[in-house]
This record gives sequence, C-alpha cells and structure tokens, in this order.
Amino acid sequence: MDQTDTFKALPLPLHTSRLLIRKPQPSDLQDVYEAMQDSKPELQRWMSWAKEWPDQEELKDFYNQSADVWENGGRHYRFECFSRENDRFTTSLGVSIDDWEKGNRLFHISYWARSTETGQGYTTEAVKALMGMLFNEAGAKRIITGHDKGNIASQRVIEKCGFKPDPHGSDEISYELTSKQNPGI
Repeated sequence: MDQTDTFKALPLPLHTSRLLIRKPQPSDLQDVYEAMQDSKPELQRWMSWAKEWPDQEELKDFYNQSADVWENGGRHYRFECFSRENDRFTTSLGVSIDDWEKGNRLFHISYWARSTETGQGYTTEAVKALMGMLFNEAGAKRIITGHDKGNIASQRVIEKCGFKPDPHGSDEISYELTSKQNPGI
C-alpha cells in the first residue's frame, strides 16, 4: 500500500479519553483562527510559520491544501484535536512523511496547542494517540520530533511521550522513538 492509501485508511476520527482527533474540516477554520489569535505571543515565539502572521484567507488556503493532501496524497498531513467535553479546539498536529521508501517509514510529528488549554495534558494525550496510530496502523519504524531550545513545555510533552534524544538531530533539539522502543501506546 502506498503512503496515500495508508493515510486514507487510518481509523479516523481517533477518540481518546478526552479528545476527538480528526482531519481538518472547513468548519474548523473559525475555531482554529480564534485559537491562533489567543496563542499569538507563544506561537510567534516558537513556531517559524507564525513569524509572518497568517490572516483568515491564508488559513483557509492552508486548510484547502490540507484537504487536498488527504484526498490526493502528499507528505504533510494535519490533524485537529477537540475536547470531547465541550468541543473546544485544543491542539493542532502535523505529520510529515520524511522517508517512505525501502520500508523505512520515518515520520516527523509537530504540534501547537491553544495557550488557554496548555498544562492540562491535552497535547501529550494527542501526540501519544497519534504515535500509536502511526506505529500500529501506518507501520512507522521511526518517529522524530523536536523543540526549540528553551521551549520547556514542548520538551515536557516529548519526554512524557517516551521520545529519546536523536543522535541524528538538526538545529532544534531532536528526539526519536523507534518501533522497537515503542512503549505500547
């Protein structure tokens, strides 16, 4: 099965004890944009894409591109997370397929959280659920992630998810988890 078919076959939406995790939908735009506005200082500090602040039209274009990837394939897949208790947007997740050839199945996870929802474990819960799906359903052999130096909150999420320092890391502080290290998520 190729990567497009593999992602189309993922068992979505995912349900955790507190979250609904699914593909982005056009109806999410307003909630996500409000979360971005609420979180602007933190996003601009840590996320390179937020340095040039997107307006709603740019976000709409991004969502259309994300939908196209889910439909036609690509390397970058988005997931949105909502509280099951109150339907409030909490976290945005990204998965990049860094290596699919020769059975390597290397994925890179990225994320950002709505600032008013941080410190409650939502991002850790979402990343763990996504990791489980990538290992168990998409055949991941290795998952990498990282954070900027000084982003302690992101570092805590990564460590709680079981990632280990990545000896092949880049400019950011990098971590990896292989299918052999998978803690049975």
